[in-house]
Amino acid sequence: MHALDFSGTLTIEGRTVLHVGGGLAFFSRNVYRALRARRRDALACVIGALPTHVAANPATVGRRDPYNVVITRPVPAGESTLAATVLPDTTHPHLFDHQLDHIPGNLLLEAARQLSAASVATLHSISATGLQVTSLDARFEEFAELDLPARVVARVEQFRVDKTLGTLVVPVVVEILQQERVTASFRLEVAQ
Repeated sequence: MHALDFSGTLTIEGRTVLHVGGGLAFFSRNVYRALRARRRDALACVIGALPTHVAANPATVGRRDPYNVVITRPVPAGESTLAATVLPDTTHPHLFDHQLDHIPGNLLLEAARQLSAASVATLHSISATGLQVTSLDARFEEFAELDLPARVVARVEQFRVDKTLGTLVVPVVVEILQQERVTASFRLEVAQ
C-alpha cells in the first residue's frame, strides 16, 4: 500500500480563496480484492435488487437537469433534519466514468450537496437554486455498496455570519448510512 497526504492553498491577490487537504491510499489489486471481500463478508445477507425510487425535482436540490439529480425527494426526519435515498445511476458518464463495485465518493459528495441545498431551502423558505457550498469537510469511512440502499440524512444548524464572505452561511451536517452504519460524513456550509 502507498499513501499520500496533501494540502494546498489558493490565493488571489493575496487573499486566500481555497484551502484543501486530504489523504489517499493506493492498493494493489490483490489487497483491494481482499479489502472488498472482507467488507462484503461483514454485511448482513440482505443484498439483492433495490427498490425503484423517484428522483427529487431538480429545482428542489439546486439542479436544472433531472439527469443530474442523485437523491429522492427529501422527507422530514426530525428537528431541522431531512433525509433521502441516494440514487446511483451507473449509466451516468461523469459519476460512473468506469465500472465500479461501489458508490463513488463524488456521487456521495453530490448527494450531500443536494440534500444540504434542499434542507436549507425547505427550512428557511428560500430557493435551492441560488445556494452555493462555501465550505466542505468530508470523511469517507467505508465503501458505500451499490447493491444496498444508501440513506442520506442532513441536519441543519444555526446560521452564522462569515466575515470573510460578508454573508450568512448555514452549516449542515450530513451522513450517508447503509445498514445504520455511517459510510461517509460531511460538514458543509451553504450560502445564498
